[in-house]
Amino acid sequence: MQAWQVHENGEPREVMRLAEVERPTPGDGQVLLRVRAANINFPDALLCRGHYQVRPRCRSRPAWRSAPRPRTAAG
Repeated sequence: MQAWQVHENGEPREVMRLAEVERPTPGDGQVLLRVRAANINFPDALLCRGHYQVRPRCRSRPAWRSAPRPRTAAG
């Protein structure tokens, strides 16, 4: 599957990369979602620049708002 990733801080168009990643396996009580569309909004831009109040480790995945559909579920 593919996912947008940020490996370093900077302007979104410069630091976001579309990468092939391993499909996650949902754990108990979790659902795997298939995202058909996602947008990059202001909090995502702040995250890319390193200015968001929560600073996840690099290699984060922006696009908090998306249009998902359930794919698989686990017990």
